[in-house]
This record gives sequence, C-alpha cells and structure tokens, in this order.
Amino acid sequence: MEEADSTFEEQRLFWEESEEVAEVLEKVARRLGFNGSEEGDNGTTKERGEGFLRPEKVDVMYDLCRYWRAFSPDKPSPWCAVFDKEDLKVTSVR
Repeated sequence: MEEADSTFEEQRLFWEESEEVAEVLEKVARRLGFNGSEEGDNGTTKERGEGFLRPEKVDVMYDLCRYWRAFSPDKPSPWCAVFDKEDLKVTSVR
C-alpha cells in the first residue's frame, strides 16, 4: 500500500509542476484579478504566479465548478467562469 501511495504522490507532484498547470494557474490568477505583485508573509515581494494561486486552490475551484454543474446544470456556475475549455481539460486529469 505504501508503494501505491508513493506512486500517487509522485504523479500528483509531476502534474502540479507541469507547464500546463503553470499556464492554468497564470490564466486563472489573471481572470481573478491577481496582477502585478503582492507582499509575501515575510515582507518579500511575490511576483504574479508565485504563490498567488497554488494547484490545491485551483483543484478546489474545479471541484466546486463540477459539483455546481452537476446539481444545477441549467444555471451558470461562477466557479466555472474562471476556467476556459483548455483549463478544464488540464484540471480534469489530475
């Protein structure tokens, strides 16, 4: 069982560090209005994409999008508005 957990963790890290996911994070951050830079926890400046959105947060938004669509298919989901079709393809394979 430990080997399966280890393999799953390796695959998750590989997915999170992929260029496709980095592009999704950048596009979603832009759509949400995270532009420029922001002050980090220790007073340093973070550039866009550096901690503005982490893959786990995008996963939660994707889950909220798909759950909303499952329960209310005839109503637009505000959670889906942050993704384009390509973003949804990338996030669905995690």
